[in-house]
Formats: sequence, C-alpha cells, structure tokens
Amino acid sequence: MKQFLQLTIITLTALLIFGCARRENPVTPKETGLILISETKTPGRAMDIFVHSDTMFVADNEIGVTIWDISDITSPVLLNTIETDFKTKRLDYNAERRLLFIIESDQTSVYSLDSLTVGFDDEVFNPQETGAKSVAQYTYSGDTLVVGVVEPGEGHRIYKTFPYEASGNFYPNDLNASISGQYYGLFLDKTSSLSYLAAGQRGLHIMSHEIITGLNAPTLTLIGTADSYGSAYDITLNDDKTLAILADGAGGIQLFDIADSHNPFKVGELRQSNVADVERVKAVGDTVYFIDKYDGLFAADISNPETPVLIGEYDAPSPVGLWVLEDHTVFIADEDHGVLILQWR
Repeated sequence: MKQFLQLTIITLTALLIFGCARRENPVTPKETGLILISETKTPGRAMDIFVHSDTMFVADNEIGVTIWDISDITSPVLLNTIETDFKTKRLDYNAERRLLFIIESDQTSVYSLDSLTVGFDDEVFNPQETGAKSVAQYTYSGDTLVVGVVEPGEGHRIYKTFPYEASGNFYPNDLNASISGQYYGLFLDKTSSLSYLAAGQRGLHIMSHEIITGLNAPTLTLIGTADSYGSAYDITLNDDKTLAILADGAGGIQLFDIADSHNPFKVGELRQSNVADVERVKAVGDTVYFIDKYDGLFAADISNPETPVLIGEYDAPSPVGLWVLEDHTVFIADEDHGVLILQWR
C-alpha cells in the first residue's frame, strides 16, 4: 500500500511539472471561457469556411461546397451542395454579386448563387500545377470586380473582371497582372489598392495594385517587405489596418506595423512552445484568433501589439479553416469533425 501511494505521488508530481512546462506563457482564466456551442459533421472533410449573415459556406473537400443555414448556431441545417470538378480547399464570397470563389485542387472557379452556375471561364481562371492557396476579391465599381489569387511557384496575380455581354457571366479577359514568388496567403484592401501577402520564409510582402479604367490591365508593384521568424502561411489586418498579422508556422503569430506600406516592420510576436504549425489567422477588435492544425485554436489580446498575450484556447482535433464574427463567435473547419462553433462563456 505504501509503495502504491509513493508511486501515485511521483506520477502526480510528474504530471504537474510537465503539464505546466507545456506552455511558455501561462493562460489567463479566460481560457476556460471558450466553449463549444455545436459540432456539425459535414458530408466531406471540412477544409475552409466562410460565414455571411445566416449562411455558412464550407469547402468540403471531395464533396464540393456545402451551404448551411446557421440562423440557429446550435443546429446548422444543410441547404444545398455545389458539386465541383475537383476537391475544394479554400473559398471566398462576394455578397454584393452573390458570387462564391472556390479554390479546387486543380482550378479556381466562381459560382453564381443565383443560379448555381459557373460564373468564370475556368480555362482563363485556372492555376497551374501547384494549385492556388488563397483567393480574395472586392467590388471595384459598378459591375467590375478585382480578384486576387496566390499560389506557390506562380506568385500573385490580380484580375480585373466585368460582365461578358453575351452571357452575363464574368470573365477576366486577360486583364491581369502578376508577380512571381512563393505566396500562400492574401489580404486585399480596397481602400488603399494594396495586396498584403504571406510570403512563406520571406515573411510579409506588400504590393500596390492599380486598377486602370476601361479595357486596360491592372498593374502590380512590390513596394514593401519585412522578414518574419518562421514561414508565413496566412495574413490578416486589424480593424483600423495599422497592423498586419501573419500566421507564421513555427513563428506563431507575427505582428507588423504597416502605417508606412513602403517600410513595414515587426513590432511583436507570440510564439508558444506547444504550437509548431500556425496556418490560419483572423482578427476582431483587439483579439487575434489563430489555429495550429495539430494543437487547435488559440486567442490572443493584441491591444499592446508589442506584447501579445494569450487569453484562450480550444483543443480542436484537426483544424484547418477559420472564421470569426464581430461578436467573437468562432467557426472552425475541422477535417475530421466537420464544423465547430464556439463562443466565449
């Protein structure tokens, strides 16, 4: 009995020591505030997610894109499925035109939700062998859209698109500009006509994309760069667009001052001993949410960008996609478990 008690004490002591050593920075009590609201198994493997109003779009890998009613976030309801030619990886949505931009394993396609038909010529809008990693877009003016795509090896390309009169569909019409490079993540800013890029081991790149009126191609110019600690896979901006935040792999999250887009510089970072592969990031207010595909969801307070503070985490099994609403409701696309919806307690 005495030996059993000794063994128990030793075991508990070891668990306490190694459990506490798992993290570089202790988490505040708010960690317990992230709670699971619902878990919805999707028909395929959830790879990415986009939420608009009461509708949720899920890049569901081999199934295509599934569309859900989330007016009740405790019980999402499947509304429709878009069957794509190839496995879906990432997506973006233009609410003004009701266009869904879908990165598939071998092409990038655009669907009109009004008719669920393809809205772009896939031959023109077709990434090469490596496949696109991110797509972003905005309405430039009237019926003209600006669409950006990044893909490792092929670089960053900007398209100016508009309706093709004979069919009503949108076509790039070869009105595009490109810069080669290893790019993985993209944030397009309409107000400044700037592209912010996660440039792998080269950190942060900023490009100016000038959209020229008429039947003229846009221009694309690299204007600013800054190194990061690890390898940048995704990027977002804070609300007032003074900070760029990189999902930086082993570098955790890296924060950059972008007030001068020609001279960005790193102001802070948050690296965790138990986080080795941060690949997605979103920011709402002074909170940054990021996912590590092996260690789950993390949340950090960046009110002081020089010293970000970890304030919460959730142990999602295999997260790959992330979306966060203004009220801080978090949506995770999890390859094995579908869609996880979380809120603060």
